[in-house]
Amino acid sequence: EEEESEAAAKPGRRRKACPEDEEEALRATLFVQGLPIEASQTQLEARFAKHGALRYARVVCDPSTGLSRGTAFVRFESSASAQAALAAARAGSGARMLGHPLTVSSAVERGDAVKAAADKREAARQERAKPEGDRRGLHLARHGLVLPGEEGAEALSLAELRKREAAWAQKKEKLASPNFVISTTRLSVRNLPPHVDEKILSSLAVSAAAGAAAGKAGGQARHAAKRNGDRLVRQVKIVRDEQRRDARGQPRSKGFGFIQFGTHEAALAALEALADNPAALEKHGGKGRRLLVEFAVDSVQKLKLHEQRRKLGAERRAAEAAAAAAAGA
Repeated sequence: EEEESEAAAKPGRRRKACPEDEEEALRATLFVQGLPIEASQTQLEARFAKHGALRYARVVCDPSTGLSRGTAFVRFESSASAQAALAAARAGSGARMLGHPLTVSSAVERGDAVKAAADKREAARQERAKPEGDRRGLHLARHGLVLPGEEGAEALSLAELRKREAAWAQKKEKLASPNFVISTTRLSVRNLPPHVDEKILSSLAVSAAAGAAAGKAGGQARHAAKRNGDRLVRQVKIVRDEQRRDARGQPRSKGFGFIQFGTHEAALAALEALADNPAALEKHGGKGRRLLVEFAVDSVQKLKLHEQRRKLGAERRAAEAAAAAAAGA
């Protein structure tokens, strides 16, 4: 007995976890499904912390894309807190997060405790390996896209929802490859009327970004921001069909285009002002028409090529300036 007491009293000696400990840990853990892809760990923690102290909350991500798999584990300090959260999630209309319905269950209810433990370890490994910051901008992948069953979907027609589902499927397919990233300053705009040209789209972009840039500072600040529109919007492009011509003989618009902004803040403001806004085109003959606006997907290879060209151009201009200065000396 003295040896057992002495051994128990020695610091730094860990007791092996017994099956009861593992079962208690699973009872204190909830498995969450239906998690919005844009939901962060901080938002997940805030959603469940009201039911009790948390040990951790981990979003499970696809290792190939870095995108959320739509599932997560939430571990409470006590199984009582976990059961309280579970009861609340099953009461009334159920649990929701960012407009999405959640399916919440106890980890032990999954019927495969070994699989649950493996998934938890994978989530923990991904959390440890996660780099500081999102280098591919994947947290912006779903921004602006409303899918069936989400908040705001009721205002969209079935055809509009199908367009958004197709856009998301296309984007996910690209992002499965590490050769593609989400631009933080370039927007893709779809569902444009045929008559909307670069001038109109640029005006819409500048107005939306300038309104946010000025904030609530008043009309004078807003007008000043619009005067500096070239700093907010760098480039606007309508994708056109060279094989089809309009009445003026110009290539017809394919109904979508891109807007390059000077800053991420300007791009984000424009997206939030224009996406699914039935009044966005009201002054341009498109009342009620909803634009599908999202952050564009960029090819890493094309970005590298563009950067190389930019550097070569800068070097050439610097050399020309130096030659001109030498000639005038």
